[in-house]
Amino acid sequence: MRQHPSPSVRGPLLSAVCALLLATVGHSVAAAAPASADPPRCGPQARTASLENDRDLVRNRLGPLRTLRGPADLAAVSLAGWTPLSHGVVSYAGMGMVLADPVLSVELMANSIEGLAADLPAPRTVTAGKPATLFYRSLATGADLGDPVEADYPYELAGWGHLAEYTPGVYPVSTSLCLDPTDWFIHERGVHALPSFDMICLPPPETIRGGATGALQPITPAPFGIPHPRLWDTHIWLHPDGGVPTTAILDDVEEVAGAAWKPHDGFYFPGQAPGTGGHH
Repeated sequence: MRQHPSPSVRGPLLSAVCALLLATVGHSVAAAAPASADPPRCGPQARTASLENDRDLVRNRLGPLRTLRGPADLAAVSLAGWTPLSHGVVSYAGMGMVLADPVLSVELMANSIEGLAADLPAPRTVTAGKPATLFYRSLATGADLGDPVEADYPYELAGWGHLAEYTPGVYPVSTSLCLDPTDWFIHERGVHALPSFDMICLPPPETIRGGATGALQPITPAPFGIPHPRLWDTHIWLHPDGGVPTTAILDDVEEVAGAAWKPHDGFYFPGQAPGTGGHH
């Protein structure tokens, strides 16, 4: 049933939006030691165990908030660290409603601004059990899942994502999350336009898709909204039977209803042509 988000939800959302917009003009980038150019080494058994561990950590961390039954639950998960700051409460086909960690989002943005220097850590590493994004599937029937303001409860956790600073050919590193390089794809640079929350992809000039870093420019974004740089991304999807989670751009385990969109303009594997495929 459609319900209006409570003021307790709008508050965290507006605060996160303001913080992100200020970060694009007020923060600078610190010089950081480069990550290793060697892709992470992760055998099949270690990868399986790591995905299961990540699943257990995320589920335990969320507890009862794996299901969102109303505005109070959305407010609670926002206070726990994931807010509808960039997409509103739009549910996207194959992905669901996206909630993001605003602190990590600010760090990723501020550390990508060209020509500036800030005292924020460069988030080139990822940590098991600490996802950057959560994906929730709406269980409502007959709902307008494309509305960015009115939520469609109940929701259940479908998966989550990890984000890291993008450097061409340099994969994210982690001591706690063992993934194969083919699990990582590119999350395109762009702006989440306000007030529509539509994602406008703004790839940098380049001869090979994914060949440039896609850093942000130290100017007010156009169109007006919440910008983010090009990023490394991985999406991890739950199995309903509790089996090993899978990695893919879109949920390849269960159907996730939502608004139609063009996911492969904004998410793609290195070397992949625009508008093709969801798996490596």
